[in-house]
Amino acid sequence: MPLAPESPTGQKAPKEARRKIHKPSPLQLKKPRKVLFEPRACGGEQDAEDLEVKELQVCPSPRWCHAMCLSDPETAILIGGEGANQQPCKDGLWKLEIDNDFWFPVDLPPLGSVPPCSRGHTATYDLDTKRIYVFGGMKEGKPYSTIYILDTTTWKWLHVAAKGKVPTLAYHSATIYHKELFIFGGTFPKMASLESRACSNTLYVFNPEYKIWYQPIVEGEKPLPRLGHSATLLRNKLVIFGGQRTPLYLNDVHILDLGYMEYVPVPFLSGQPSSRCFHASMPVSDQKVLISGGCNAKGALQDVFTFHLGE
Repeated sequence: MPLAPESPTGQKAPKEARRKIHKPSPLQLKKPRKVLFEPRACGGEQDAEDLEVKELQVCPSPRWCHAMCLSDPETAILIGGEGANQQPCKDGLWKLEIDNDFWFPVDLPPLGSVPPCSRGHTATYDLDTKRIYVFGGMKEGKPYSTIYILDTTTWKWLHVAAKGKVPTLAYHSATIYHKELFIFGGTFPKMASLESRACSNTLYVFNPEYKIWYQPIVEGEKPLPRLGHSATLLRNKLVIFGGQRTPLYLNDVHILDLGYMEYVPVPFLSGQPSSRCFHASMPVSDQKVLISGGCNAKGALQDVFTFHLGE
């Protein structure tokens, strides 16, 4: 099983007013594609009745290892990724209007102020400042350690010349907490071959106000180094689950208390998910995390679990 996945070789009609506001771009002249959304049943082969098929008038080119985040409850932002034949995508930035299932390409300024169209990076939205922080990843074997900030009020990019000990990571996790960016885990792309990547278990924090990286003092036993894990914020607690440390797949749970800056391991629980990496996770309340899919040595997974933080 590879450390990262190998590259793969009725919707509502938009309102007339929306058509007038958004001028078609050359990318919108492509032939409409059919896209499958949300299987209604889980497991086994799906019948046509089990799939909701929606036709989009324009959509991003095929890709993997991209990043996506919400900029508001009605809008998702897609950034980067790698396409067919391990080539970087040329259409690196898109907006999705969720209610209408309608994609809009976002025009990019000249190179230099925009992030490379990489894979293994993260895109993290700060609700307070309405900014998206894009960090890390790699493109055509070249690693990146630069912070790019997208202001969603002006749709302008800021290339940050950060100070401090700047990490170079891919397949890490990124979380916004109190207007700072917390980076955990990931792999050091330039320190090892693809077959034996070295992983990190260091916590890095980026402070946008002072444009500086620092490593906070954290008490408790660190989780093992890993990549492809998840880190989900529940109030002031970061729930770290799973991932991979070559050749080991993990299913341990650690809680990082960001108030006390202390790691707390969680004892193995009955019904705990199997070992996995590159899964998805999201908070469903202040106390619960939803964990879905991923892969391990046996292949891709399709199960879903919830983890309850408790009191």
